[in-house]
Amino acid sequence: PGNGYMEEDEVIIPCSEDLNFILFTDGITEAIHKKTEELLGRENLKKYTSDFFITKKKENFLEGLLQKIEEENFDTHQDDCSILLVHSINSKNLILSDKIELSFDLIQDMGNRILKSLQKEGWEDKTTFMIELLSIEYLNNIIQHNEKKEIKVHVSLQNYNDFCLLIFVDNAPSWNFNAFYSKSDDDDDSLRSRGRGLSIIKRILSNVEFSRNAGENNCIFKIARNAAEKLREEG
Repeated sequence: PGNGYMEEDEVIIPCSEDLNFILFTDGITEAIHKKTEELLGRENLKKYTSDFFITKKKENFLEGLLQKIEEENFDTHQDDCSILLVHSINSKNLILSDKIELSFDLIQDMGNRILKSLQKEGWEDKTTFMIELLSIEYLNNIIQHNEKKEIKVHVSLQNYNDFCLLIFVDNAPSWNFNAFYSKSDDDDDSLRSRGRGLSIIKRILSNVEFSRNAGENNCIFKIARNAAEKLREEG
């Protein structure tokens, strides 16, 4: 406590593909069991982490691990309990990565690039078309809700066996993502007014995470490869 950053404290660790770093505050290891008053400790944290990686998918790791700790009856609300997962992406999974200065002219082009990148990986046309529409709508909303002249967006697309992650990071001012995501087809400015159905597009999403950190908006869309097939089954 009280010590500032010192260059000699730096540690350089070679980072191989698919390597995971798990960083956590002491509020995690010092979480107290509600009945026995035992501390969670490093060994239990290692066990829960290992078990979770074996039985669950790592894209749900942060939420799932905290839930597991709470299910084991440890109190995570008495102190700062924060976990950060740093995952080194396997280059074969990263099929698109680009940073653009956002404009209405480039939105359609980016949507088309996302569509074609997934089609090259064997994704069904109907699913890729809906992902393209989702991308275009999301990027349009960034512009429409902000007056900043230069908006830069980093777009990345990661392809896995049964799902993809579509990630947008932009430097625009904060905007109400929930208002965009909770629109109904009856809203005047909904996608239906432009010949699209937001409710249909939302149904292809397995998960959505939106946050604002260090002056940037971060949004991660998770879409299952069989999304279109599920829609057909649902009718």
